[in-house]
Formats: sequence, structure tokens, C-alpha cells
Amino acid sequence: STKPTLLPIPYLIGDFEVVYAFNRGSPDLYQNGGIAYDTGPVTVVPQTFIGFSPVFSGQGGLDSLPASKAEIEIIGDLFQQQGWTSWMVTEQVSLEEYFKTLARYGRIVHLATHYIPGDPDQGAPGYLFWDYDPAKGNISKSKGILTLNEIHEMDLHADLVVLNACAPFREMDDKPDNPVSPAHLFLKAGAKNTISTLWNICDRVAETFMIDFYRCILAGRSFSESLRDVKLRLISKPATSLPTIWAPYVLTCR
Repeated sequence: STKPTLLPIPYLIGDFEVVYAFNRGSPDLYQNGGIAYDTGPVTVVPQTFIGFSPVFSGQGGLDSLPASKAEIEIIGDLFQQQGWTSWMVTEQVSLEEYFKTLARYGRIVHLATHYIPGDPDQGAPGYLFWDYDPAKGNISKSKGILTLNEIHEMDLHADLVVLNACAPFREMDDKPDNPVSPAHLFLKAGAKNTISTLWNICDRVAETFMIDFYRCILAGRSFSESLRDVKLRLISKPATSLPTIWAPYVLTCR
């Protein structure tokens, strides 16, 4: 049904925390019968939240993401209230090279933007930043695009990277030696956990979802507990009970 429902559907997340483990033949990732993941916010210094959103207001050829600016600013303020250092980078300052420079210093890195799968006109697949110009096409194929190769070359130390973008968890190829998604590339670059989406998401819903998620984290819950809590809250309300609204976000660990 395309209409909200209050039927008691037995979703798996009603009874379990759901985490995807990225394991490419590395048995050392498993410890004491569990997975080395989901550490939650760390207690050592520096505790740094880094949030990026180009917003794209007034840029032709791209849908603007007005709610993403409020998302970054509100979340950054929540971390500051808990004594974290927060860098909130939006609009014209939200450049690709700046992100690559700053991201290595974040314990939690949050990116709210567009993701393009890539084609001969748009250039390489990847995440878009303010300096991307869709009108130029082939003239600047990777300008303002954090490409998959660039992600692979990053040096990250984050406990969590959040990719709040439309459908970046799509499969790249079926070669067993290669990662299957951009989220996995961030894990290979050093992130311990990633949260990404399985399909396109609404800007406003994404804002609300992520603010609630971080409130749970700052209340002392783990990443998987926080994700589950937000989803159950949405399931309990008729207007947000459809899986198309709450189910796209997935947690993947290294």
C-alpha cells in the first residue's frame, strides 16, 4: 500500500539492532563471537564533529537542499553543547578539496549532499560539492566531485562517517576484489562505521531523521541502538510508518 499503516507488521528491527558487516576475507575483524564495530562516541580528545553540506541554493541544474543546512548547524550545536569541537561547513565554503583536508580530523564526519552515479556528460561517479558545475559537463569531469578513487585514497580516523545522500549504497561492480559501494570505500579509507542510504531520500525527512539520530548518540546510545530507536519512532507514527521513509538508512561496520 502507498498509504501509511498502523498494522502490526513484524519488522526485524522491532526485535533486533541491524548492522551490515563489511568482511572481505578478514577473520581478524571478528572478536569474541561479535564484530569489531559500533564503538559509539569516543571519550578521548580530540572529539570533533565535521559536517559538510553544499546546499546548492541558486545553482542551476541541481536541486537545492535547504534542509541540509539546518541539519548540519543543529547537529553541530548539539555536539558543541556536549563539549565537542564542531566544524559546520555549508554553501560556498563547502568545497571538495576542503572536505578531503578536514575529514581526516573528524571522529564523526557527516556529509549531506547529492550523489551522482556518473556518465559521459556528468563525469565520474561521486559526491557533489559547491564547486561542481553541471553546466560544464565534460569540460570538468571531476571538478567538485569526490570520486570513488579519491575516497579510496583518503586517510580517515573516524568512528563514524554519515553519507546523507541519495542512494550511494548502490553496487559498483561484481568483482570480488573490489568494494561494492562508496560506503565500503570509506571503510577501507579508515572509517570504523558508515551510515548510508539504500534509495533516494527527502531533504526534510533526512534532516529530522539525522537530528534525532545524533540526539540518541549524545544521550549515550551506540550507533546501532540510535539508528534502531529513530526507526522505531517513525514506525510508530502513521505519517512515517512506511518503510520507504525509515528503512533506507543502514549501518555498515569494518
